[in-house]
Amino acid sequence: MYLNYYSLPLIALVIILAILLFQVRKHKDATGTTCFSLLLICITIYSFFYALEISSSNFKEALNFYKLEYIGIPFVPAFFLTFTIRYTGKKRWLNTPAIVALFSVPLTSMILVFTTGEHNLYHEEIFLSNETIFPALVFEPGIWYTIQQFYSILCILFAQLLLLNMWIEVMPAFRKQVTIVMTGSIIPFITLLLYLSGLFSQGVDPIPYSLTFCVLIIYLGMTRYKLLDITPLARSVLFDRLPEGVIVLDEMKRIVDCNSSAANYLQITQNDIGKIANKVLDSWPEIISPENTSISKKKDNIIVRKNIHENDFWFSLEFLPLTIENDDRVGQMIIISDITESKKAEEKLLETNRDLARATEHAQHMTARAEMANRTKTEFLANMSHEIRTPLNGIIGFSDILMDTDLKESQLNYLNIVYNSANKLLMLINDLLDFSTIESGDFKLNNEQVQLEYLLKNIISDFEQETREKKLKIRLNLATKIPEYVITDHTRLKQILIKLLDNAVKFTEEGEIELRVETFLVPGKQNDMRFKFSIIDTGIGIYEEDKIRIFESFSQADGSTTRKYGGTGMGLSLSNRLLELMDSKLELESEPGKGSTFFFEITLPYKINRR
Repeated sequence: MYLNYYSLPLIALVIILAILLFQVRKHKDATGTTCFSLLLICITIYSFFYALEISSSNFKEALNFYKLEYIGIPFVPAFFLTFTIRYTGKKRWLNTPAIVALFSVPLTSMILVFTTGEHNLYHEEIFLSNETIFPALVFEPGIWYTIQQFYSILCILFAQLLLLNMWIEVMPAFRKQVTIVMTGSIIPFITLLLYLSGLFSQGVDPIPYSLTFCVLIIYLGMTRYKLLDITPLARSVLFDRLPEGVIVLDEMKRIVDCNSSAANYLQITQNDIGKIANKVLDSWPEIISPENTSISKKKDNIIVRKNIHENDFWFSLEFLPLTIENDDRVGQMIIISDITESKKAEEKLLETNRDLARATEHAQHMTARAEMANRTKTEFLANMSHEIRTPLNGIIGFSDILMDTDLKESQLNYLNIVYNSANKLLMLINDLLDFSTIESGDFKLNNEQVQLEYLLKNIISDFEQETREKKLKIRLNLATKIPEYVITDHTRLKQILIKLLDNAVKFTEEGEIELRVETFLVPGKQNDMRFKFSIIDTGIGIYEEDKIRIFESFSQADGSTTRKYGGTGMGLSLSNRLLELMDSKLELESEPGKGSTFFFEITLPYKINRR
């Protein structure tokens, strides 16, 4: 260390800044004081360690002081911007994400300078030069140095824009305050630009001096022009721009103050301030004597309807007492809120509710009638199916008996046709009854223990005669680890598989039909297993546009199919309805001319296979 006469002014600046910092804390309740104090601290750190840096005679000592300067240098623009944001009334901008983003660049700069020997991001090269007016650190800037300077310029420019916008918006009486801040902030901005352009000698940093002048000017405004005491300004701007009307009366019912909204609602002017309210507000008796009003009233709130400029308006009047320190009442403030839109919306809502109530009543009546009609239909179908099944069972039973007697071949053929037709008619009646029961919500599954493999083999055997007559192959393909017993509705599972196999046989002219069963473990459930049942045929197939339609009730892919192959188109729809009750659905993969695969997956409880 040595005595560098150039550092003496800097020491003087540090003393001045310390005094300013002490004085500013006296104004701690004023807006922006905290940010202004932090700005002073950063400038003080910067100036103090810069004075020590230029008084150092060796590189290592100078570099250490230089690093300590960066506890303050990079944060100066950030704190100046936060001070400006708070001063201009934009405090809401300073949320947590914004603060983190604002201080991320200065923090990064400080870290990079403190680790400058390990990289060249901030300095390409740094050394102690004796070719300057005094021994001083000289460096080649790195990429982050450029980013930091660009960031500093952006912060100052943005602060200037905020101040300029405030200067335009505030009343003329307050513009002198804003002008002082703008003047103070321009000084370091110009100095920074001149420094970056290389107009100052190497090793000489004029920025601490310019920053000190900046805060001195702001402090002058703060003390002489009450720069940070902007409460009257905020009150004036806020009071006049409130959408609600505000009028203040004293205890003698004189008008003390009102904003522009109240003046518009009450149809008064600034010349009426100071006059007794009942001489000016004769059309607003609710304000003069709210206790005598017969309009809708809730505690300290009154709802009134007024005609202003030949238009009807609804207003809410809220009465707030004004008291002084000893709770002595000195007047009252009346807040006038325009609730016309909400009142219209309320009336419209009431009308809508009335319409909705009428519609609901009508819908309930129609629902009751529909439920009654549905019950009547279900009872009719149940009764009719019972009445039809009784003679059908007689036809089927006696046909079966007759086929075991001595008959001619032609008679046996005729009787076989009667027997098969009666069975198909009985199946159709059963399907219709199932449909009706499902739609009425009365259908219930009857789960029981089922020997799955035995059930599937019986189903295949029922189709062997029919497939043999059509010269088709039919086979059962079971998974190797199929359980012996499952818990399900035996009748409904069989019904679904029979209908799917019946369709496969009906629409397959040559080739084969396969009933395939695959099993999968269910994660987290030891006693349940996932089963995939697939019915695969080599039949006519189904076009893509017809795949959805075939699941509709009483529908087939096209009319020609019905004419050629017969059927009601009810089988697939009924199967799908039954599967929905089992938390499953019927799915289809098909290619015209090559066949179809109908499949579904269901999860069933099972018992371990004993084989």
